[in-house]
Amino acid sequence: CLQRAGSLTEARDAFARALVETRGAGRDAAWVANVDLMLGNLDSAQAHAQLAVANGAAPSGHAILAQVANTRRDWALAALKD
Repeated sequence: CLQRAGSLTEARDAFARALVETRGAGRDAAWVANVDLMLGNLDSAQAHAQLAVANGAAPSGHAILAQVANTRRDWALAALKD
């Protein structure tokens, strides 16, 4: 797995391709969000986490949104329910 090998940019690109192929599936959006978070791309991580929540991967999406909010110290984002 590219993610475990430390090739986060390559892993993110692979997950992004899967996201396009699955037309925005929540699970794939959550993977992109997670790698974006690891890369420090907080805007993209937030956007993909919100897509994950909207498309069936709410637990993963909410967890990533919480991490983004914590990193930014954005307590308004942290308080969002959906």
